[in-house]
Amino acid sequence: MPFLREFWQLTVEMAPYLLFGLLAAGLLKVFLSPEAVARHLGGRGWREVFKAAIFGIPLPLCCCGVLPTGIALSRQGASRGATVAFLISTPQTGVDSILVTYGMLGPVLAVARPLTALVSGVIGGLLVEALASGRRIVSPDGGVSLCQVCQDEACLQRHSLGERLGAALRYGFGELLSEIALPLFGGLVIAALVAVILPPGLLGRLVSPGPGQLLLMVLAGLPLYMCSTASVPLAYALLLQGVSPGAALVFLMCGPATNTTAISVIGATLGWRTLLIFIFSIISVALASGYLLDTLWPQALTLGERLHSTPEGLALWAEVSGGLLLGLVFWHLSLKLRARLRKTPSCSCQSSCCSSHRRPG
Repeated sequence: MPFLREFWQLTVEMAPYLLFGLLAAGLLKVFLSPEAVARHLGGRGWREVFKAAIFGIPLPLCCCGVLPTGIALSRQGASRGATVAFLISTPQTGVDSILVTYGMLGPVLAVARPLTALVSGVIGGLLVEALASGRRIVSPDGGVSLCQVCQDEACLQRHSLGERLGAALRYGFGELLSEIALPLFGGLVIAALVAVILPPGLLGRLVSPGPGQLLLMVLAGLPLYMCSTASVPLAYALLLQGVSPGAALVFLMCGPATNTTAISVIGATLGWRTLLIFIFSIISVALASGYLLDTLWPQALTLGERLHSTPEGLALWAEVSGGLLLGLVFWHLSLKLRARLRKTPSCSCQSSCCSSHRRPG
């Protein structure tokens, strides 16, 4: 069946990079806590803005989990500009999404993506420092800090290396994968359907590559609620439909960084002037980066260059990785479905995103 073949091939392309990225994300989560990041980035000035943006690029924080971490930055003395730089760069990328971008879309986009996130974060932070400096964010719940290993608020013990590695595996292949399982599966399904059903290059013929395509990707990405990893299969589908690599980059940057929920929360927390700078920085840098990519590397990814080209030496590992990834994704989806059927509250981003919103019972 063509759809199943395409779906499996897409999964095989992504799986080795995503599994390694999930492991790396788990290690970052355990060994580089949000509190540690906050301690290192406390302070004011352009250096703190730059460090906040670059620190956020590899961190495995989703768009709902990045706000409590930004609050932690502010509590440790970070300026509003540094906080905004972190809030911009972090959800746009992550070590897992960078690796998946490399596996599915190639090295040019894999490099362009974190560079764009860095530039947009720095510009947004500097603009906030210049135009919207003011009071720092105040945590509404007192800033409860959890141990990254046992998730205990009152943990004082030193965890062994084995305990830390176990916590990293539980986070990467448990909590983080659970968070992205549904959008990831949906993105793969959409990409496979587009490849099988629609004629290649259809969107490119309807909207020619250029400013029109770039603006279209902004409109498509802004309201969507998606994580940086799950956006990659959707970008792949758009490339098959004839959008330029620069337009795909615009979609990859605007989609994960903004959505209607995040916009309302950031506006209420940081102020509407800061929100306007936040949105302007993301859109303007994404458009400029997309235009630059199309100008400098117009052949970064073409329709004739299909990405189903796993090296022979990695073919077996890719097949095994694809089966493992699908098994884990279906397992997490089954847990979500079971929770939904039982009508029990289910949060796919438990400790990393919601811990700061919990109140003691």
